[in-house]
This record gives sequence, C-alpha cells and structure tokens, in this order.
Amino acid sequence: MSRRRWIIGGAIFVATFLLLGRVVAGWYVDYLWYDALGALAVWRARAGDLLILRGATFSVATLFVFCNVYAVRNSVVSLVLPRRVGNLEIGEEVPGRYLNAVVVALSIAMGLLLSLPHGDWASVDLVRQGEAFRESDPYFQFDLAFWVYWLPLEVELHLWSLVTLLAVTLLVVALYALTPSLRWEGGRLRITSYVRRHLFALGTTLLLLLAWSYRLD
Repeated sequence: MSRRRWIIGGAIFVATFLLLGRVVAGWYVDYLWYDALGALAVWRARAGDLLILRGATFSVATLFVFCNVYAVRNSVVSLVLPRRVGNLEIGEEVPGRYLNAVVVALSIAMGLLLSLPHGDWASVDLVRQGEAFRESDPYFQFDLAFWVYWLPLEVELHLWSLVTLLAVTLLVVALYALTPSLRWEGGRLRITSYVRRHLFALGTTLLLLLAWSYRLD
C-alpha cells in the first residue's frame, strides 16, 4: 500500500474515532445529568426511542442512497485518472472494487447525516406507550390517540422523506454531472436515456410522497 493510501486511511480512522468518541461522551453526560435528577427511567426511554428512530431512518436513508448511487456507478464503465510518472502523464484506471467501496462509504455517510438531526423521541415514545382514548372522532372514526400520538410523528416522517429525496436527487445530479451522461454541450443540456430513466424513477418517488401528503391533509 502506498504512503498516500496509508495517510488517507489513517485520517479516516482518526475522524471516525473522534466522531464516535463525541457521540459516546454526549450519551454519558446525558446519563449523568438524568441520574443526578433521579430520572434514569426517562433517560432509558429517550435512549431506546432515539435508537429506534435514528436506527430506522439511518437504515432507510442508507439503503435509498445506496440504490441511487449504485445506479450512477453502473453508468460509469470505467474511471481513468491521470497519473504522473517522471515527466510522463499516463492514465490509470480505478479498479471497480474501489468504486464500489466509495459507493458504500458515501451511502453510510449520507445515511448518518440524514438520520442524526432526527431526534423527536417524545413522539416515538407516545406512539409506543400512549394509551387509547377509547373515544373516536365523528368524521373518520379514528381513536383520538391517532390524532394525538401517531399523526404528528407521521407528519414529521413525511417531511424527513421529502428532505431525503431532495438531498439524494441533488447528489445524483451532481454525480452524473461528473460523467459524460449529463453535460452541457453546444448550448444544450445533453442527457442520456439512462439518466432520464433514473430521474423518472426519482420523480415517481416524489409523486408517491405527494400522495402521502394528500393522505395527511
């Protein structure tokens, strides 16, 4: 392994270690604070609900990002980067396994970024622990618990889905712009049929989210 790869790998390891250390330290400080207040039961409920909420959003976001980024990767037959040897500049093809590793790493990173801000643990706890009111509304015949517990959480999940779709769409367009599949040529935007199908699939997902918003309305 070259020296440059060792440096990159070491930097990634240190950054990951520092990030995990910050997360663990934050949880430990919260534990001590709740313990000092005599509210460890609240801390346990919060920790469990955040684990469910962020774990679910991380899994969904990572899978969605992976499917889209892997589709972009399949559109790239080969990636050739210039490399200088002495006074000569030659093209070096990047192995496919490196491209696949970048796809996985990018999917995990995006999944983390999209899941960490999602922290409304109280809504999750209300859905899990809230008791039924045993009283229905006069129009939809839903128990009042649906409006108090589930609906606020579903509205938040819908908003998160829209943000996730927008972020992934921007990422996909940016990645395609780095390839010949999407380029500005002769005063016109050139888009291959592969990219059109991909963007059409993302547009279909947007229509599904629109239908979901009608249900919420």
